[in-house]
Amino acid sequence: MMAAEIDFGQVEWFQTVTPAEYQKTKKWLSQFRKMKTMLNEFGAAPEDIQRLVQDIEAACRVIIDEDSKKIIEMRYMDGMAYKIIVMRYESIMSESTVNRRLIEGIESVARTLKMLGYLGLAERLKNPVTARV
Repeated sequence: MMAAEIDFGQVEWFQTVTPAEYQKTKKWLSQFRKMKTMLNEFGAAPEDIQRLVQDIEAACRVIIDEDSKKIIEMRYMDGMAYKIIVMRYESIMSESTVNRRLIEGIESVARTLKMLGYLGLAERLKNPVTARV
């Protein structure tokens, strides 16, 4: 008996992230607490912002590496300063390892957001001629 073949359509599961996509994700993560606070405080927000906040939270939850996940949560979800995170981890890892885990976490979030269609759209819209392809 053969296993059923699953067609995932156009979804590429292990996408690479460009430097621009990495920077856009980092910017969204940096703005996450403000967006989340605004949603909680005012309740109503454009649907695309509500969905982005929910999808950023989900993208953070699916980070595989537990250290990267925790560092991303502390830095961007909780708003903890980088230096404090380094101090918290200094007994088990160096600052360069904390930084590497932070980068890996941002890349993971970027891959997930790209898979969900958030990244790459802005680049396609900048050049409407190629966007029609």
